[in-house]
Amino acid sequence: MKTGEDFWSSREERCFDRVVAVAATPAFWIGRHVMRQHVPPDLSVVFEQLRVDMGDVEDPPLFPLHKLQTLKPGTEEPFDRMAALFRKLTLDELGQAEDLRAGRITTVGPRGVLPKDHHARRAKLWQLEQAGAEGTYPGISTRRDYILTNRKRGWISSYAIYSHTHPGAPHEAVIIANFDDEDARKASLKYNADILLRFGRMALGRRFR
Repeated sequence: MKTGEDFWSSREERCFDRVVAVAATPAFWIGRHVMRQHVPPDLSVVFEQLRVDMGDVEDPPLFPLHKLQTLKPGTEEPFDRMAALFRKLTLDELGQAEDLRAGRITTVGPRGVLPKDHHARRAKLWQLEQAGAEGTYPGISTRRDYILTNRKRGWISSYAIYSHTHPGAPHEAVIIANFDDEDARKASLKYNADILLRFGRMALGRRFR
């Protein structure tokens, strides 16, 4: 079984991604149908956001990430209670089943972020490393850039689980870097399946809070 960098973009990883995509697609179809009843008719149920792809970290390429529409345009306010529930259960992320099937993303990896967030987090991580902030180590910024250059963007990550259970954590850039480093080093069929299971449990757990 391949692990770490040997697993990145390997046939094993792609086969795992395809299985996950096939399993998630019916849920995406159902979610799209449900949200069609709650999204205004002038808006698309599935929308695209340009996110940072793997490659040059200074001038990164972008790719379209798909999500289910749940927020009123230009706000962070859900359309209604159903839209709020979809966001609470992270069901708005089901649109990415299409991205996973197409191979634009992998199941577990660093999240694709907006360009402005990408540059802000890189600058903050370097700043915190130079200051010797808690959780940093010499070369953490370089390691982070290496992962972003060579690791396909993920549908989920360890940080995605953490961020839903520890909102507003300090030194977010450091926490993201460390979790993405751990996911990159431990990547394997078993590890990714475990992260997927943990993410599902987290999402269901939020339903009852």
